[in-house]
Amino acid sequence: MKRGKKAVEVERPAGFPASESRFRDRALVFGGALLVKGLVLAALHDHPLLQPDPTLDSGFYAGLAGRVASGDLALGPGPFVVSPLYAYVLGVLFAMSGGSLLFAKLAQIVLGAVAAVLVFETARATVTRRAAFLAAGFVALAGVVAFHEALILQTALDPALTAFLCWALVRARSEGPRAWLLAGLALGLLALNRPNAILLAPLLATYALFPGLALRRALAVAGGVALALAPATLRNLAVSGEPILISSHGGLNLFIGNNPEADGTYRSVPGITPSIAGQARDTRRVAEAEAGRTLTEREVSAHFTAKSVTFARERPGAFLRLLARKVSYVLSREEIPLNFSFSWYRREIPLLWLLFVGPVLLVPLGLAGLFTLPRETRALFGLVAGGLALSVAAFFVATRYLVPLYVVLAIPAGAAVDAFLAAFAARRLRPVVAPLVALVAGVVLVFLPHGLDDGSRNEETAWVVRLVDTGRTAEALKRLRPLLDGHPAPSLVAFRVGQALRDAGDSVAALGLFEEALAKDPGRPEVLVRIAETAAAAGRKERAVAALEELSANLARSERPGDVAAAGGRLALGLGVSGPAIELLSVAREKASDDGGLAEALGLAFLSAGRTREAGVALEDAVRLSPDRASAHLNLAAVRAEEGNLDAALRHAREALRLEPGYEKALRLLAALEGR
Repeated sequence: MKRGKKAVEVERPAGFPASESRFRDRALVFGGALLVKGLVLAALHDHPLLQPDPTLDSGFYAGLAGRVASGDLALGPGPFVVSPLYAYVLGVLFAMSGGSLLFAKLAQIVLGAVAAVLVFETARATVTRRAAFLAAGFVALAGVVAFHEALILQTALDPALTAFLCWALVRARSEGPRAWLLAGLALGLLALNRPNAILLAPLLATYALFPGLALRRALAVAGGVALALAPATLRNLAVSGEPILISSHGGLNLFIGNNPEADGTYRSVPGITPSIAGQARDTRRVAEAEAGRTLTEREVSAHFTAKSVTFARERPGAFLRLLARKVSYVLSREEIPLNFSFSWYRREIPLLWLLFVGPVLLVPLGLAGLFTLPRETRALFGLVAGGLALSVAAFFVATRYLVPLYVVLAIPAGAAVDAFLAAFAARRLRPVVAPLVALVAGVVLVFLPHGLDDGSRNEETAWVVRLVDTGRTAEALKRLRPLLDGHPAPSLVAFRVGQALRDAGDSVAALGLFEEALAKDPGRPEVLVRIAETAAAAGRKERAVAALEELSANLARSERPGDVAAAGGRLALGLGVSGPAIELLSVAREKASDDGGLAEALGLAFLSAGRTREAGVALEDAVRLSPDRASAHLNLAAVRAEEGNLDAALRHAREALRLEPGYEKALRLLAALEGR
């Protein structure tokens, strides 16, 4: 190792003092990292699939940031439903730039370059200058890190916040309680952006106790965390009346990753729309329905937490197997996408291939590096890396949640490569036997096959739909064929692209894809409705009627039978096919909410079938449900007139005319009735 130190000293340019040399090192790291991240941003900024979408996390955060920029600092009502730090940082950037997404992303990549510098400084204070450059290079060239820094997503802040935490911890190791307070503050800031990181707090407070049971250091860590979290907790208390620590969906996220149906990744909960806005809207409703009473926000979160605890208590074997699976996912090279598939963008954008650093390098080298770090920091980085890994596995795993772990692993990874180079140069392998064993174990872990879906096929589907939307239909259909051949749910893909073609006005191509979707998933109600609608629009009434008749027999397969039946029933009514119309509209009235429109449509279907009595009953329901609906009164007047109840007919015809003065049909019916 002495030979390695001499080599490091020789590398310093003659005549430069150490401080000036360090400044040049920092500038080199910052400039190199910024160049790489700038190139990535240039490649991704205008990509149509990466723009904030109201249905995805990116759009939700952009909406919150817009409110902050306009002065709505409280972001009420209710407690935070997402980690709040990014919303406020993005809001400030929007306020400075007039809402410019490019300005915000430029600020994010600057923070990413700062993260590389902090990683360099942390490693330089721990191991050698060469190891520090390697660690910083790993962070700068980590594709998944640079990718997320170029998005409007809270993950963009994770590298800088994690690097700040590592820098503060290494600094605190050799200093007093004030430095530990700063480390606690850094952890609290990371938790405000990545709430699962709060699980590191007791681990780091315990670490700070030793050596010598230094209670002041542990209290300083706790105080720093509390100081960082206080604004969010106090805001939640002021807005909702409940002291929710960070955000209100911790219980739901715990349940998503820990229930009898969980597989370790994100899976939507029945009854809860799989989006942030949907969770905010539906979580309380589902929890209150299960609890049978009104719940506060804390009680809603506690309800789902209790369900997770029940699962772990009643099925400990299944819980432990699931936890082990999630830990293996954390260490795997396989991507687990959430909103965006980095694998697809890496395939489509050649520049991303140059960013070769990922879990395949960072996990084995990071594990090996834990055995090459100095003894006084080995436990620290092992604790932080292990704590971050477990904090993700405690909930559910997604690749973007692993960005903090990758930043931490870059430091021991740099140390490992440096140690291997030094050992090989000195031809002394004994000092690196343990790191080599850890490296092999890491390679085994990272290459364990899990068969996870990397999301690239779903991203490709979105791209094909986008091509159709922008008029590039020929290119879309060319890409569609191989996508259908390799997709696990080809019916869904054909259906989505068919929808896009239908919206673009290409009914012939749309109908062909809907028929293909039906062939791949026979009897699918949603597909049958679209076939009926598209065939009717194309003048193919026989095919439309056949699809509607098949729909009646397959409604039980639909997740939304009421809505599907309503659409099919109205179409059947418009086509003058009373049998399917009556059957479908009757189901719709049972399964879907009715403001009177479904009852009126059912009444007209009965009327067209010559079933006057049933028509009258349905139209009476329509008038009761929607007394201000002029057409319902008019149709009921016609039925009563046909029955010979002229007084009732006159009353409803006059009411229709009162509700809609000048209603031509009502005027004609009223004139006929008054003339007897």
